[in-house]
Amino acid sequence: MSEWTPDLARLQALDDSEWLAVERAFCGRLAAYVARRIPDRDAREDVVQETFLGAVRGIGEFDPVYTFEQYLFGIAK
Repeated sequence: MSEWTPDLARLQALDDSEWLAVERAFCGRLAAYVARRIPDRDAREDVVQETFLGAVRGIGEFDPVYTFEQYLFGIAK
């Protein structure tokens, strides 16, 4: 688990710097997670990109019962 937790209010306000911080914090682990399931490199990159896009699009409906990490990896799954 990541020790850093993004500021959900800033994410919901579509703050570019906070979303960039999310990408930096989670991209590597997310890519490794996807790589264990998808052998094709281009397809993996597409899934990671679509995961971040899905996170941005759905952040307004984020359920605080879950951690942001669970939210993000749930989208990837």
